[in-house]
Amino acid sequence: MPTILLEVCVDDADGLWAAIQGGADRIELCSALELGGLTPTSGLIDVARSVNKSVPIFAMIRPRSGNFSYSDREFESMCKDIECVAEAGLAGIAFGANHSDGTLDRHRLQILVKLAKPHFRNEMKTFAKKGYGLGTTLHRSFDLVPNIDDAIKTAAVELGIDRILTSGRSAKAIPDGLEDIAKTVQISVDNGIRVMAGAGIRAENVAKFCRNNRRK
Repeated sequence: MPTILLEVCVDDADGLWAAIQGGADRIELCSALELGGLTPTSGLIDVARSVNKSVPIFAMIRPRSGNFSYSDREFESMCKDIECVAEAGLAGIAFGANHSDGTLDRHRLQILVKLAKPHFRNEMKTFAKKGYGLGTTLHRSFDLVPNIDDAIKTAAVELGIDRILTSGRSAKAIPDGLEDIAKTVQISVDNGIRVMAGAGIRAENVAKFCRNNRRK
């Protein structure tokens, strides 16, 4: 069974320190977890800047709650937020952008990846200028896509995103999303992208999740 890493979502300084002291392998830094997580405040990013760099911290890039179809001004703010995260020395970002029909917004995702990654490879196998060198996670905007296979190929092959965060296209990963997550993992293995399951995974049910995905 592959090694399982524990990522903890936090939206305040106390939660950040608790996650570090509790042994989190990676931290997702947000604000407003009750809204599914939004871009963290500049103050919280500054706090994260000072913590032990042995724990990678990824910042959520999500300017508002609701859907993931953004206006031009909202998208511009997302790009500025990525610059702030990079300047703070954090390890990466979690982000997403969709069209109104749920399909991934390739164009906008491509721009965000270019900003984040140390290099970018498109379908023509050419490399863009260097970005900030941040790790990249496609967040739960993935759970809105109508076709998992197409979305994974877009994220992995076309865009070069490192990992996908999913609850199995359900409100909670356990129990409703288990089957969909297993399918996503299998397709992702074939396309060279990691899968991170989230939403509703707790100490009391994580063993069930691991058993369900042991063969993956």
